Amino acid sequence: MKYILFSWCFFFISLYNSLFAQKILAPQEFDSLLITENKKLQKTKSREEMIAWNTKLMAQAKKQNYHKGEIWALANLSNYYWRSGNFRKSIETLNIAEKLIKEYGADDYTISKIYQEYSQTYYPLNLYELALKNNAKAIFYGLKINDPLTKRKFLTYIYSTRSSLLYVTHQKDSALIYLQKSKKLYPTPFNTSNIARHYIEYERNLDSAKIYLDKALLLLNEKTTSYDVSVIYYYYGYYYNEKKQYTDALKSLKKSMTINKINNPLHNSNIYRQLSITYEKLDSTEQQKTYLEKYTFLKDSIERAQVKGVDESIKKLEEEKKEESNNSIQKLWIYTGIGLCICLFIFIYLYCADQKKKKLIAEKKEIIEQKEIETRVLKKKVNDAFDEIVQLAKENNTEFLTRFREVYPDLYEKLIKINPNLTKSELEFSAMIWLGFSSKEIADYRFMQHRSVQTKKNRLRKKLNIPSDTDIYFFLKSLE
Repeated sequence: MKYILFSWCFFFISLYNSLFAQKILAPQEFDSLLITENKKLQKTKSREEMIAWNTKLMAQAKKQNYHKGEIWALANLSNYYWRSGNFRKSIETLNIAEKLIKEYGADDYTISKIYQEYSQTYYPLNLYELALKNNAKAIFYGLKINDPLTKRKFLTYIYSTRSSLLYVTHQKDSALIYLQKSKKLYPTPFNTSNIARHYIEYERNLDSAKIYLDKALLLLNEKTTSYDVSVIYYYYGYYYNEKKQYTDALKSLKKSMTINKINNPLHNSNIYRQLSITYEKLDSTEQQKTYLEKYTFLKDSIERAQVKGVDESIKKLEEEKKEESNNSIQKLWIYTGIGLCICLFIFIYLYCADQKKKKLIAEKKEIIEQKEIETRVLKKKVNDAFDEIVQLAKENNTEFLTRFREVYPDLYEKLIKINPNLTKSELEFSAMIWLGFSSKEIADYRFMQHRSVQTKKNRLRKKLNIPSDTDIYFFLKSLE
């Protein structure tokens, strides 16, 4: 034990001397350490050690006015924070990075990285709209990355995140498209095993799931993180549970838990949940209860962290207000020395300004509350109309297109503007895709073969001039 402790101390002393004893690090050295070396070290070092390492590099970059280095260190820190469930700290860190980008600018890869980390942080907070918005920004800048290999690898990562977000927003067809895009760009154990998960959870095709799980294992190499390996064996456990091969499921889940060296609360909770299910099937009541308690405890912990993350923007405003108040007091003491008249003038000025500010805040709060009420009423009306139209579509009702046109006139007119020759059937087909019906659902409700639906999609794509690499659902959604 003493030898291990001595080794760790020696490592960090050596690392500190090699990195920070020098007065100046070249930009290329910063980039290599923060982008390449950071990935290597996190396989063998703890998250706390990596946070300390990046914090020191950030301080060094700030001292040398190398803003890109600061931003990348902040991006790395944010990643470690959200993976450990500290969403509030992750958002705080990214806010600082975004301010640096706005003030000093940055290359497309760096900007894409920050928005991707925002997306990753908002995802476990269940703020899916914000997560998708930031993920879209990450894709926009990611597509402009100059280096082809860097571009491919990073877009692979971004597309995998987008697929996860589309799954939780019930857009499984589009989610699979982005998973396939990710794998096509750069096959990894992670994106390949997630395709397996699609066939386990959404398509219920266990044969296909097994094929992709086996492919994921073949892709393992020395660069694969313990987390990615753990994910593969977690999905193997999930797969065996669905096959009712509970002994094999238990072995895979235990292996997933043993391999997982990174303290990722979300992943750990998933493992505990599957273990609880497996032990229940094996009639092992004590073990089932143990892992259910672990899952519940971790789930509660994550939910508490989620609340802190969501409240972060409110706390930030309170801190800014407190800082302004402190500054006002300091100014008041400074002006006191100039003279009683000036101090009195300043006091009256600040008091009136503060009262005016409070009045404005109260008025704005009242306006916001009124807007929220109006928004809820409007949202209910829109949701009711949406549900009505969906029901008409499911019933194959002749009034479907007429009602859709009444509720969404702008979308209807834009479709006609793109191609005035669209038939009623094609307009109804477009409307059903926009409403979120999958190809299988359209085939069922329209009494068509699945192949006919795909053929019709291709024809519609040509009539609307939709590029082959663009998701037809997102194209139609963009017309809103």
